[in-house]
Amino acid sequence: VGDTKTGEMSFKKYIEDNNLGTREIVVGVLDTGVEIENEFLKDRIKRTYYNTTQIGDWNSEECEYDDWHGNAVSSIIVDNTPSNVKIAVYKMFSSKNNTSSMVRAATAMLKAKQDGVDIISTSFGCYDDIDNFTYALDVMEEVYKSGILITAAVENGGDNTNNFPTFPDCSPYSFSISSSADNNTPYGGYYGDNVALCAPGIDLPM
Repeated sequence: VGDTKTGEMSFKKYIEDNNLGTREIVVGVLDTGVEIENEFLKDRIKRTYYNTTQIGDWNSEECEYDDWHGNAVSSIIVDNTPSNVKIAVYKMFSSKNNTSSMVRAATAMLKAKQDGVDIISTSFGCYDDIDNFTYALDVMEEVYKSGILITAAVENGGDNTNNFPTFPDCSPYSFSISSSADNNTPYGGYYGDNVALCAPGIDLPM
């Protein structure tokens, strides 16, 4: 089902058939952590030992057994990219103790930049006037100008971001992505002028 929506198998076959050399690409995933020894993920994980939450080992990005969000995001990235794409997970919030802040997000972005990632993936949001996130915006500008792409999944709920801006997807330094249904209409996610892309968001393999 997933390939009919995303075309990942066709893309992987094209790479192999044309013997295209591909350098390692590292996606920094800012999320709830990852199951490090997961059979599907472990060969694609670059360890960060990064955890700024109050959950788990402070020196490990290992997720809690029932904290699924980081695993889900990581699985979708791995399943839709060739093997040269690796994930580096920065554990900066937890669904059990969802007290993360944009300062933590910005700090994780700086660490990911220091580690040399190519892309930063964010899938969280905060409701507030974007001008209240001065430090985080400054960090995002620095990361953006260094050549790192910041992708930001818009919030769930289906509201218009023009009326209800969320961070980091409403930042001028992020590439904001919403979800679409089978009929290519928005599904679940926010929409608005800041959304750069709608991608399939239902029945994806993970």
